[in-house]
Amino acid sequence: MSVDLRSNSLFSRSSLVLLDDSLVKLEHGQTEDRVRKFMFEAIEAIITWRTIPWLNLIIVTTFLIGPALILILVVRGIIAEWIGGSLFVVAIPVLAWYLYCRQTTIRIVRFGKADDIKGIFRPGKVRGLMERMIAGIQAVQNKPVE
Repeated sequence: MSVDLRSNSLFSRSSLVLLDDSLVKLEHGQTEDRVRKFMFEAIEAIITWRTIPWLNLIIVTTFLIGPALILILVVRGIIAEWIGGSLFVVAIPVLAWYLYCRQTTIRIVRFGKADDIKGIFRPGKVRGLMERMIAGIQAVQNKPVE
């Protein structure tokens, strides 16, 4: 079984696996894992949106770019410039990754209740998952009852 969508953040890890009749969300914890299953026949609506992860951007800026600027502009010295440059080399791709991927929220409405799945996912992966999931939901819900 391969994972269709994976999110690794500082405080949590989660994976989404698309099956023929359901979507399985695996929440990986430090000592235990949690499995949530969303059956396709119960899903009423799916809504997705992307937002800029401001908190992540602020944390990276504060703890990587701030010290890098201080080392380069205030401390000065060859070692300080090397360390500051190294912090910049790490921080800029991380910031670019957050701005490119953004925080994606997938809201699944079933039985009148909304369940949110949040994470930093690549846009192409989300698009592919949504297309396959919508096709699967339509196939399950349009299947004649026996």
